[in-house]
Amino acid sequence: MSRSHLISSLVRTTALVMVVGCGDSLPDEALLTTVRPLAARVEVTEPLVPDEDPDAAPRAQALPFETVTVTPLIAGPQGVVDPDDLAPLWFACPLSPTQSLYGCISAEFPTTVALIPTCEEPGSGFDVDFSEIPEPQGLCQLDSVGAPSLTIPFDFNILSGGGVELTMIAGPPGGTSTQTCAEVLLSGSIEVPDDCVILLQRITVGPLERLFALAQDFGIVLPEEFAITDLEDIPDFDRHPRISSVGVQPVDEEGGETTGPMVDIPDGGTFAADYGGVLRFNALSPNSELQVFTVQSGNGEIREESEAFRGAWYRTWGKLQSSSSNDAVSFNDFALTAGSQDESETPEADTIEFVFVLRDGRNGVDWRTWSVEAQPLP
Repeated sequence: MSRSHLISSLVRTTALVMVVGCGDSLPDEALLTTVRPLAARVEVTEPLVPDEDPDAAPRAQALPFETVTVTPLIAGPQGVVDPDDLAPLWFACPLSPTQSLYGCISAEFPTTVALIPTCEEPGSGFDVDFSEIPEPQGLCQLDSVGAPSLTIPFDFNILSGGGVELTMIAGPPGGTSTQTCAEVLLSGSIEVPDDCVILLQRITVGPLERLFALAQDFGIVLPEEFAITDLEDIPDFDRHPRISSVGVQPVDEEGGETTGPMVDIPDGGTFAADYGGVLRFNALSPNSELQVFTVQSGNGEIREESEAFRGAWYRTWGKLQSSSSNDAVSFNDFALTAGSQDESETPEADTIEFVFVLRDGRNGVDWRTWSVEAQPLP
């Protein structure tokens, strides 16, 4: 695996890298042929102050001193893989405002797992002297679990608008070990084994004005350089979109129209269908889940922008009409027929696994999984 291919792979949060010869068809990235990361969800699990609205969407953006939990979505030929089964290693690194993902950890190469310290726990609450902002710790290790937690620090990097870079390194079942994958990557070598599962995720921090306003409410005297803004004037946190439902209908192959009622499939649920048939999946996410936010251009101009849905569809077998969608009601047609890149005429155990990942254009993400049990035609 070349360094350029590796970086491209990491940025797309996928470890699939293939060399395609002249005349060969490109690999279908919506077809799950290898164990690879599809997404990661950063969610605030220990906030400084709970949301006043209990129905508010989960937060994808954290404040210093808050704890987030990072849940990776990893899938392969048998569907979703429990990240705990991979014994992953997790590393955190202060990401400056001008750095791209992979910029922080790669700047520390070469190094080894043994040389990387455990991440320090920041002081609790507002147990910090705002007049003496500490330096960031640097590259450190989190717990080696499937979904680790991290308490966001308050340091010079965060104060300057930086965030936290997370890197997960793991080896697939029956393949290269996690330790080998980590040591090769951390050495700076370009020969990282192709089956290593590597995921990068940015944790965004802010709005810092909300932290300063809360600190003032707690009776903390802040330095003059920290501007205080009324809470009602501060933008809301970046929040995760929510998939309301996933439904399925049979489709008439000749007319391309649905022929039966919509059937809801619960997350992780199963639907039975005949080989040779066509199904239409519908994933619903209300437009009310999209947030309006402000961005600042290079000349200092501030403008408003809106989030936009971006859906990605994955399956383990069969013919999927499209690998992406961008609507509040995303639909996709699936034929229970072997595709050109399927290795067998029927799926293993006559079961096809599906994953739908919904992003909002910022750091929000949600996903649903389900199965289709294929049955022979009568």
